[in-house]
Formats: sequence, C-alpha cells, structure tokens
Amino acid sequence: MGDGLHNLAGVNKDLGEWEEAEALLTRAVAIKERTLPPDHPRLAASLGSLGEVYLELERYEQAESLLRRTLEIREAAFGPDHPSIPQSLENLAEALRDLGRTAEADDLIARARELESESND
Repeated sequence: MGDGLHNLAGVNKDLGEWEEAEALLTRAVAIKERTLPPDHPRLAASLGSLGEVYLELERYEQAESLLRRTLEIREAAFGPDHPSIPQSLENLAEALRDLGRTAEADDLIARARELESESND
C-alpha cells in the first residue's frame, strides 16, 4: 500500500500538484513507518520524496529534517559512496541554502561532486 501511494504521489509531483503529493506521501510514510524497520531504504525513498515536496512548498525546516533522515538511512543501508548519496546530498543542500545556511550547503555540494567524479573514474 505504501509503495502504491508513493508512486501515485510521483505522478502528482510530475504534474506540479504539490498538496496532493504531500497528502499521499504523508500516508505512505506513515504506513512504511509502521510496517518497515526505521532504516529501510523504501522508507527513505518516501521520506526523500516528501522532503522534495516540502522544498517546493517552501517548508524548508520540514524538508531539512526529512532529507537529513533520508541521507542517514541511505548511508547506513548502502554506504557513503552509493550512487544515491549525491542526489540526497544535493537535496539536503537545497534545503540548507533556502534556510540561509550556505556554508553547510556548499560542503554538501562539494561532497556530492566528489562522489560523482569518483563514480565517473
């Protein structure tokens, strides 16, 4: 059920229907938090998507919290060099930049670029 809601929310995101996507992703996260371990990658996917919606809705503190948790789960599940990490870093950096924390954001972007260049070698 949670994955279906997550996928439907993706359609809403693609259409720019941010409030609808938020509602679906909030339900998906709630289901996954009840049914999956707290460090499960599928939970991270929904948390990250909800964080992206919060960025679009200019709810930056909520976005930061979810995007930081997404990054932590992915690093724990896959390791710090996994291909999903640069995008997680960039999303979190966007939230930090919007919160005026540019030095932190710049550090995350630098790390993302380093990981991307390492994967291209």
